[in-house]
Amino acid sequence: MTDLIINCTPHAIVVDNNKDFTATYPISGYIARVESSTELHTEFNNGLAFYKQSFGEIQGLPLEKEGTLLIVSAMVLSANKSRKDLIAPLTDSTAKRNDKGHIISVVGFVM
Repeated sequence: MTDLIINCTPHAIVVDNNKDFTATYPISGYIARVESSTELHTEFNNGLAFYKQSFGEIQGLPLEKEGTLLIVSAMVLSANKSRKDLIAPLTDSTAKRNDKGHIISVVGFVM
């Protein structure tokens, strides 16, 4: 187990495994994001456009620290496979959602 879990997303993360564990990880002030850029690829006469998107460096991610896990988005997690301290909320069909489809809670994390 870890000593500390820090939420590096812009919203609180609620975990409810529907058994015996619930926890809320509040916003920490760190917001990890993947830098991105877009360029026009194709534009049609009717105004429909297609763009190429490129991803770069991760910004806002604290340094790795023994005994600490960092909650990040799935995009940040997939962009940095070398770090073993990153986890992302499990947002599959097990996530609880409100009537607008927004996630209320997750059952756990992916690594």
